[in-house]
Amino acid sequence: MKENTDYTYCIAFDLLRIFCSFTIVLLHASAHVWYLLPVTSTGWLFANACNAFTRFGVPVFVMISGALFLSSRKIVNVKKLWEKNILRLFIVYVVWCTAYGSVHYFSNNAVFSIKPYVKSVLEGNYHLWFIPMLLGLYALLPILRKCAMVSIGDDLRYFLLLFFIFQICFTTITCLFPNAELTGFLSSFTVGIAFGYLGYFVLGHYLYSVKIFTPAAKIAIYVLFPFCYVSNVILSTYLSRRGGQPVQDVIDSFGIFTFFASISIFVFFTQAFRKLPPIGRSADLIRAISKSTLGIYLVHLLVMESPWILPIFNSFSPFVSIPFVTILTFLISLVIATILRKIPFIGNYVC
Repeated sequence: MKENTDYTYCIAFDLLRIFCSFTIVLLHASAHVWYLLPVTSTGWLFANACNAFTRFGVPVFVMISGALFLSSRKIVNVKKLWEKNILRLFIVYVVWCTAYGSVHYFSNNAVFSIKPYVKSVLEGNYHLWFIPMLLGLYALLPILRKCAMVSIGDDLRYFLLLFFIFQICFTTITCLFPNAELTGFLSSFTVGIAFGYLGYFVLGHYLYSVKIFTPAAKIAIYVLFPFCYVSNVILSTYLSRRGGQPVQDVIDSFGIFTFFASISIFVFFTQAFRKLPPIGRSADLIRAISKSTLGIYLVHLLVMESPWILPIFNSFSPFVSIPFVTILTFLISLVIATILRKIPFIGNYVC
């Protein structure tokens, strides 16, 4: 197995970040309709089609981090890692938990009370779970890098096989066959280190830094995406109608079709756009937007659920409201994130 030694700046990662940021905004816009409409309605089917398309967003974000941080050319100093990455992200998390918690509290309470307010801040908002998960991966980086640097292709493939079996396959099986005995049986086979987003973190490193793709292999992987997308739409529609309510676990990050769709998207961007020139006006614009993607992720639900945008879901059909709200929210969030990021000193600890 040859090792890919091209570790120079790759604009493909910036394009991938922007694309995934947009799909996550689309995910949450479609979710507003997905959970409210009857699963037999045409509006719900459209929302479900949008929702199923976006599920690779978070796994691919984690794969990007793995590809960059586990690179043999990336120098990671433990002290700087904690000061620059972990401490900064922790402060960002606290800031946005406070922001969302305050909005939620004062939207529902006319009189201030310290205990319920603190409870609201600690709860933050549902999408902020991504930050603590990333903090955990960053904390493991010194160990993960040593493992990655001494591992050959076979070692990484063995780890990824464990991840595929014990996380992806087991998750998919328990979603397709919701049986208490089966779930209990499968859950007794635990290989904790291969669970969760750590698998995607290592997968990103493997696909970008170790694996060399032939032209035929690239085409086969690219074709995977439409197949996996259609499969997710059909599967989620069938299970939702069978249960009478939306079912998301089987198409979420650890569903088998989302797993392969994430690989397809990651490989497509990192291979197709790998040799784009990293200089010029277009590259500068892409890089600038990419730097604001974390801010877009953090702020977009405040924008989407604001009293100026949220009513759009009730005023128009899902065929209009979902794409319109997605584009509008993304652009407004981009502007806000760019402004916040440029605030001297503070911007670095906000987004």
